[in-house]
Amino acid sequence: MQYRFNRHLERLLPAYDRSLRILVAVSGGADSMCLLELLRRSSLNISLSIAHVNFHLRGEESNGDEKFVRDWAASHSIECHVLEADTVSYAKQNSLSIEMAAREIRYNWFNTLKEQYSFDFVAVAHHAND
Repeated sequence: MQYRFNRHLERLLPAYDRSLRILVAVSGGADSMCLLELLRRSSLNISLSIAHVNFHLRGEESNGDEKFVRDWAASHSIECHVLEADTVSYAKQNSLSIEMAAREIRYNWFNTLKEQYSFDFVAVAHHAND
């Protein structure tokens, strides 16, 4: 799997004469953790940072996901950015469903981080049903 992933990245990403700076959106779930591990183990010259949003929609489970991501990042010496979001209030203020509010919150923040820290790319994990 790693070999196929590396080959795909080599075709997908332009050649740089420096390390690529990639911000990886990490929820703590299987899809995003798999993407993170594949990027971390990639043979390409990549510098990773993590972005995690705690939407506070699942009580202690949300906090547990945040802790898991923070701990994983620290154990691998990877910079971790965390946003605490009041998703319910945002949804009400903007007349959005919770799902659309969470989407807006995360993608707006990812774009802000990309510009603020000069990341080359933002990587998000999606599976066939997303």
